[in-house]
Amino acid sequence: MTSRGQKSRTGGANATIEIEIERAREESNWSHVVVMAEQLRQRPDRQLETLGNFLVGEAKLENFLEEYPPKDKNVAKAREGLIEAKDFLTKTIGDDAKRLGVHLDSYILLGKLNYAMGNHSDALKFYERAQLDTLEEKQLPARSLKIMAEAFAIKAMCYEKTGTAARTSSKAKTAEREAAILKSYEIAGDLTLLFLQTADKAPRVTQSTWSVTSVSSSPVPPPSHSTQKLSPILEMALLKAPALNLKAGNKLTAVRLFRTMLQAEESESTKEIRRNVCCKLAEILLHRMSDAKYVKPGNDSSPKRAMGALNSKLGPASTESPWKPRKHAGNNLYTPKNKHEETLLLLLLSENMARKDAILSQAPEFFEMRSTKFRDAIIAYDLTAIALSRIRNFHILTRMLENSMKFSFNEPHTWTQFGLCLATENRFFRSLQIFRELAQRNRAEAGSCLVMAKFCYERLQLYEEGLLWSERASKKDSVTSDQFLKARCHVYMGIGNLLMMKTTENHMTRTQYLDNAEMHLKSADEADNQDFLVQFYLSYFYAHVREVSKAFEHVKRALYLNPEHLPSLHLMTLLLTSKKEYEEALDISNVTLEEYPDNLPIMSLKVRLEELVHGGEAALKVAKAMLEQWQVACEQFSNDEGSQETGGMPNHNLSILPNTALALSSVANGSYDINGYATIGRGSNPAMSTGYDAFSDKDSVSLHAHSITASHVEKTLSEVASSLSSPFPRPSPQDPSYTQMRIWLLTAELHLRQHRLLDAEACVNEARQLSPLSYHLMYVKGLVYEFREEFENARQCFENSLGINPTHVASLHHLGRVYHILGFHRLAEQSLKVAVRIDPSNEYMWELLGDVQEFIAQDTLHHVQNALGPERVLEETEKTPTEITQQTLLDEASRIFGNASECHAIALSLHGTSPVLPFTTVPLCFE
Repeated sequence: MTSRGQKSRTGGANATIEIEIERAREESNWSHVVVMAEQLRQRPDRQLETLGNFLVGEAKLENFLEEYPPKDKNVAKAREGLIEAKDFLTKTIGDDAKRLGVHLDSYILLGKLNYAMGNHSDALKFYERAQLDTLEEKQLPARSLKIMAEAFAIKAMCYEKTGTAARTSSKAKTAEREAAILKSYEIAGDLTLLFLQTADKAPRVTQSTWSVTSVSSSPVPPPSHSTQKLSPILEMALLKAPALNLKAGNKLTAVRLFRTMLQAEESESTKEIRRNVCCKLAEILLHRMSDAKYVKPGNDSSPKRAMGALNSKLGPASTESPWKPRKHAGNNLYTPKNKHEETLLLLLLSENMARKDAILSQAPEFFEMRSTKFRDAIIAYDLTAIALSRIRNFHILTRMLENSMKFSFNEPHTWTQFGLCLATENRFFRSLQIFRELAQRNRAEAGSCLVMAKFCYERLQLYEEGLLWSERASKKDSVTSDQFLKARCHVYMGIGNLLMMKTTENHMTRTQYLDNAEMHLKSADEADNQDFLVQFYLSYFYAHVREVSKAFEHVKRALYLNPEHLPSLHLMTLLLTSKKEYEEALDISNVTLEEYPDNLPIMSLKVRLEELVHGGEAALKVAKAMLEQWQVACEQFSNDEGSQETGGMPNHNLSILPNTALALSSVANGSYDINGYATIGRGSNPAMSTGYDAFSDKDSVSLHAHSITASHVEKTLSEVASSLSSPFPRPSPQDPSYTQMRIWLLTAELHLRQHRLLDAEACVNEARQLSPLSYHLMYVKGLVYEFREEFENARQCFENSLGINPTHVASLHHLGRVYHILGFHRLAEQSLKVAVRIDPSNEYMWELLGDVQEFIAQDTLHHVQNALGPERVLEETEKTPTEITQQTLLDEASRIFGNASECHAIALSLHGTSPVLPFTTVPLCFE
């Protein structure tokens, strides 16, 4: 530090004691230092007595502070317990100490002692006498580096403690004081890192540690422990300078200081510091720095530091200060290109270090340590979740949390995060398994239970289990005092009962589920009548049971509470069509599309309304506009997806993609679109059908998948594939071209209704190029054959469609019609009965079923009349019906006529409240 020292203090006879004392000081073995120092004090040499006093004072001071750290709560104990240490150190600041070279050390230790005793002004006086700011920067041993680091840190803290009392009206002096505090903390931080690096190097003691000014060439073996434990003062000093810069608004300076810490060479003792700094810096980049103000590493240096870096490149003579920590050097160091890369890199480093230090043992004695390490990991996981949510890619977080499972036993936070991350990757069943484990341990909260209910309803089609999750959520203690949460639980139970109603064909069971749904939705209304979701589902329920006036009242209430709720707008449009107010419904759909121009369900509804109000040509224009829009979106989506696959890092510019591309991605994946509107892909239920599922009027999907085996499906697919002229790859459920295929088929149906057969066939061929094995394609091909009166081919297409999806209502409807035309009336009746069991609110199927049954009854009567005709009376044979048989046939015909009348009556009653598309085309929504 300075040149005012001596090369040796004692003679060669005391070399052994010197080495022992140096070793004990390095190891902080202060009791041994006292023993050795007492031996020196007993020597006749006066210098040895001074040195002994210094060592005893230092040992007593450090030993006391190890037990009672220098904090405000320990000031009273320090004033009593440090009296003896103060006496010893006071004896070492005279002329003998100057000749010996320990007076500066004594000043520094006395400053530390007075700080511990609460005498901050006296501590500053000792540091002024030590002239810390003028000391020469030179290489020092570990013990001296620690003393100096603590000195600068304590000096800054004393300035802060005395700042309020010494504050004057002079802004210049206040600024000078604040600058001195920052400078002291920065030096303390650098010295702390350098101390840790030096302490971990071997051999350790290569010079005397008695004084910060002396040098010794005595080699000493390193101590047995390698990890240095920082004092509270040094722990605070490391992060204090960046914290003060942040408080003053100097974010770039704070970031530079944190980066400097991370660029320092890593040692065993700095691992925990690096982990903490990684989290702190990542938090600053996430929450306090915009992309515009971000400066890449290497571009944030001050002119002085930049010049120092330039000098270090010019020659070996120009080096950084010996009080600066050693940094990593090399030509292949990785430098982040943007804020997102740097943030993610920091969090990956932090998580890796936290995971390596995690405690796997569940023994009670490790509870506190295990909790601390787990909390460190949780911080990294939570920050990573925030960072990745901005680039919409949770794959890295999923991998992190999967690795954390081995040390997250009985930790619901990590398990919940892991389950939610799995859901973001469409791994819903495994996510469900995670939450099942939580539920078994009764660690699943009400919110988590509702999330699982949503997944079961919306993704997994496990309606009964979803209902159980909703009931489990309603029984949580937190629901009792939270009326909003209580209402949501009842809404979810109402949704579950509505979906369960869709899965059963038994009339009594369906009625029971409807009653339960009404009960829960009314309970939700009682709990919170200001929740728009409650009002929406009440309207949805009343619309389903065709109480249109009540449904209209509740949907208006829902829109009053949330005017931008898209499902409510959709439902209100359908309710207007059920009242035959088509022009008003078209106006609402136009207004809705102005706000949500990319929403496919509303666009498909508009197609039907345009057809009813303005004719088929207007509807075709809308359909063509939809097709053009989604073709552009598909191209953009494919390009963006390809650019993400070629890059090693998730595309942080994903958020600037056009709305159509993002909506397309969500629709293709069967999730929410950009407007938060629930949409689904293939293989879901009618209550969740999207707008394009309404293209075929009634598009119920696999609610009765148990009625067909997997072999049947495979056989049907193989038969369909073999009928094609060339092989086609099966589309993936995530393939956005599936949506294009549905729009082509919608356009084909419009052309058929306009009697444009060639145009319809062209649209079908375009759809076939995109998805040749789709049951929708088979259905529309059947419509084309039916239009051409090729009923046998139409029958084959409808049967193929039902082979893939046996509950496709539109296919059942038209198959029944074709059977009826071909003369297979009983088969037609059977198909239509299945259809009305799946969708009992379809007026057209009831009407056709009535016609078929009426024809069957007439055919039965005709058979009886033919058997009793004049030409048959004279020649009685075995085939001639008896009177009993004749009466049975007449009774059967009468019964069938009665059933036909009931079917026509039902169709007539439904006609007055029938919307242009089924109410089930309104997708499920949970927000």
